[in-house]
Amino acid sequence: MKDKKEIPVLLDNPSAIKPFELLLSLLQPPKYGTIDATKLLAVFFPIFFGLIVGDIGYGLILLIISLILNPHKNLIIKNISKLFSYVSISSIFFGLLFGEFFGHSGGKILNIYPVLFDRQKDIVPFLILSISIGIFHILLGLILGIIKGIKEKHNREIFEKISIILSLFGLFLLVVVMADFLPKGFFIPSISLIIISMPILILVKGFIGPLEVLSTIANILSYARIMALGLAGVMIANIAYTIGGFIEDVIIGIIIATLIHILNLLLSIFSPTIQSLRLHYVEFFSKFYETGGKKYNPFKKGGDLICTQ
Repeated sequence: MKDKKEIPVLLDNPSAIKPFELLLSLLQPPKYGTIDATKLLAVFFPIFFGLIVGDIGYGLILLIISLILNPHKNLIIKNISKLFSYVSISSIFFGLLFGEFFGHSGGKILNIYPVLFDRQKDIVPFLILSISIGIFHILLGLILGIIKGIKEKHNREIFEKISIILSLFGLFLLVVVMADFLPKGFFIPSISLIIISMPILILVKGFIGPLEVLSTIANILSYARIMALGLAGVMIANIAYTIGGFIEDVIIGIIIATLIHILNLLLSIFSPTIQSLRLHYVEFFSKFYETGGKKYNPFKKGGDLICTQ
């Protein structure tokens, strides 16, 4: 409907999550009447960031940065300070679970030990956790896509998303059965789900339909970057202690270790931010988020609020 497309979009969220609109503003505004993803960003972005950083020491520094920036009058800087506060709390929380304070070595000095697992040693559990989060995130995106399709009465979109979910479930069952984690009796149901879903996908998407399933699997596997970046961060932190300990001059050793930690901190600010946003923008939002809305840009004139769109 042409008139509906011309309606300007104003995001209206509670003050607690309003700073996440800043992250969403890097994309075009959502189309009028579709899903505002700000709340979803507010939930998942800090979790992804915290899983990657996962260190009490770095989290405390991020918290200090947020407190320093918070009194600033500029709205953007103030929102950035609030974002820092959210990700710092998440980083400290996961740091407690991973037993890290400027790396595992710092954690051991303070008698802080892993509650969940040691990220440097338990790589497979960390990978499984990351992929499991990816499965949940992508399935949520597909379900939101179905809800969007129902609202807009797009039957093709509804059947496409349902077929992809059935295909994924069938493939998952098949892999689990082949790995002997489930009885062989589940083999036929898994194949049946794939056989039922594939023709529907081809019907609604053409012969590229099955490629959508492969694309979705690739999306899920992309969440392995949470593990990879988290592992890299903890290894750099531990290298700082190792190199500092090798140097006989204590002061020089402390200086070098500090410089490595500063480098890791900078990486811990930019890399988790970029990769967490990528997982949202590319993998997650592609399942339901529709851009194309016109930003609502009001201005005051003669005491009246006028929309410029």
